[in-house]
Amino acid sequence: MSDLSEKELRRIDRYVERFVKFVEETSPNSVVSDFRREVKLQIEQAGSFDEYLEGGGEKTYLKDGIEYIEEALAKIKDIILNPLPEDKEQLYDIFNSIGQVGFMLEEKIEEALDQFPEQTKEFYEKASWVPFRRFASKSKEEEMEKKVESLELGKNLFDAERGSRKRKLKPEQIISRIVEIFEFIIDLQFKYPAAKQILPDTIMADLEGKEREVIERIQDLDDKLTAGNISDWAATISDYVLLYERIPRSKKRYYPELKEFYSVITEKAKTGKCRLMKKRRKEILDNFKTKKDQIERSLPRGWEKEGDYLQDWSELERLKNDKEKAIQAVGPVAKKKAIYQYLHKTLVRKLS
Repeated sequence: MSDLSEKELRRIDRYVERFVKFVEETSPNSVVSDFRREVKLQIEQAGSFDEYLEGGGEKTYLKDGIEYIEEALAKIKDIILNPLPEDKEQLYDIFNSIGQVGFMLEEKIEEALDQFPEQTKEFYEKASWVPFRRFASKSKEEEMEKKVESLELGKNLFDAERGSRKRKLKPEQIISRIVEIFEFIIDLQFKYPAAKQILPDTIMADLEGKEREVIERIQDLDDKLTAGNISDWAATISDYVLLYERIPRSKKRYYPELKEFYSVITEKAKTGKCRLMKKRRKEILDNFKTKKDQIERSLPRGWEKEGDYLQDWSELERLKNDKEKAIQAVGPVAKKKAIYQYLHKTLVRKLS
């Protein structure tokens, strides 16, 4: 383990801690201790965390860390990990098991809605799906639709199933959506090696590998947005939003969701951008004038761009070139800073 980078060691610690929380709820302290040690040993033997995941480490953590597990969950685990059987009776048995687990999930959500209605609705109004069953019976299906309505499912999201907008998202809703996307991308690194972390077009542009830099910055963030890490999240969301500018013009039409993220957030940051550009341009021009005046005051009247004064003339030309380059860079720098400032303020408000 000592040969691994500090970043990789942190990733491993975060991975282990996630599952330790689950084990602590179902196992005695001795099992938790053994589990922590066993997982780290397996990663060390695999050579790297990616190789551990490649070998199915994440899928076997329950078997290695817990001696017992409820029969229904154990059965579902086998169903997920193994190919479907050709035998009809076995296949029917699998369908029944999936139905049972679906029912249990559904009951748990209904229980949450009864006990914690405000928090449950707050979550599902930002979600695009819920694990509820569907029925052939019209009356039962209508009953299920009422359950979904009671959750206010997708109230603040577009209808992903139909691919069309119910209504245009507000800036705050877009930022909440991006936070959810980040949580998904962060979680992905604990399930798959980097090469197998496939992201849909709705949340990440395909830039032939160049997008990986932003993905890694996202995965370096803490698991959840908190008051203590708002600056890091705001800076990374800014990089994520501006990634849209790097998509070739001919391919931008394939990323309508990313376009909306970019358009809405840059529009909200527009006033701040203009203010920052004006301030920065003035600083550049004032700095140029000060240095230009210093050089020209040291020269005699009627000086020429040759002989003893060639060096001074060259310095003036260099100052002019530096000024032009600095002014050209004002726009992009001001845009990124204004987006960061807007995001930071909005995230603070989101957590308050």
